[in-house]
Amino acid sequence: MYISIDPAGTSITACFLFWSFKRWEFICFESKNWWQHVFFIEELVAKYRTEIECVAYEENPIIVKFSNVHFHHLIKSVAGMELYLIRNHINKQSMFSPWNARAKKLLSEKGIAGIKKNSKNQWVFKNQKVLNKHELDALVQFYALWTRILKNKWPFSD
Repeated sequence: MYISIDPAGTSITACFLFWSFKRWEFICFESKNWWQHVFFIEELVAKYRTEIECVAYEENPIIVKFSNVHFHHLIKSVAGMELYLIRNHINKQSMFSPWNARAKKLLSEKGIAGIKKNSKNQWVFKNQKVLNKHELDALVQFYALWTRILKNKWPFSD
């Protein structure tokens, strides 16, 4: 199983959990406290620990240039998550923003199978799940992990 995380420090953390093209799930967590996001990730990873092949998460080196509270809390949240994964010997893959940006560009220009906009201009996955912005980011990040890093064929189709 793979977990793709769009982390947050003061808003919504979204996760895409992938077992197979027939079994997948989105989970979101919302809090204004960065440490609660870390605890949420710790509990999620602990729950699926024996099944996890890799946890992927966005790491943006550019955020250190910003000085607002949101980005400071995001840095702490990502650091806490990384520390937990390292201490528990969980395979991890940090996804740098350029990889995610290329996947988002592909989505907007050519499309990615299984992800499209509905008549209300909302992003939909597998014609079933209306995605919020954070779920879309976690899914597009999983696309980048699956196709670019792991070099696998995208398992979803329209």
